[in-house]
Amino acid sequence: MVIDFTWPDVILRTAEICAIAKIPLVIGTTGLKKEQLGKFREVAWNAQKMSRIGNWVSTWEREIDEKDFTSGVFVYALDSGVISINDIQKGNKSKIIKKIRNSKIERKLLKEWEQNYYEINKLARKIKSVDVRSIPQALEKVLFFHLSSRGYK
Repeated sequence: MVIDFTWPDVILRTAEICAIAKIPLVIGTTGLKKEQLGKFREVAWNAQKMSRIGNWVSTWEREIDEKDFTSGVFVYALDSGVISINDIQKGNKSKIIKKIRNSKIERKLLKEWEQNYYEINKLARKIKSVDVRSIPQALEKVLFFHLSSRGYK
């Protein structure tokens, strides 16, 4: 966990690093305008979701071998009936992969990622005390690295 008591102009970089590294961030700085704090929280929430989605989409196949079905991809697949608990218990990797790929769950998650991207850009126009415009671009790079590393540990 990072607890930040620096200045508003430093928070942005700290928030980016924490979002990428998935480290909880507590902001205790002064200088943020009270009415903009809620908007900043929304930016952080959306950034966290974007980071999580990038991780899910890039690691779910590898996690089958590790018997780790905690990824959001599996949650979506189970919730929508694409796969069943029985599929997971049997552990037929190729069958699970085929079912999930055919379901377009990854596409849905990446669409959600994109919606969060646009939401942060929209919020950035309403926040004047901290420049948050670079967060979506930084998370776009993170998504690129996630997708480029697909299948690697």
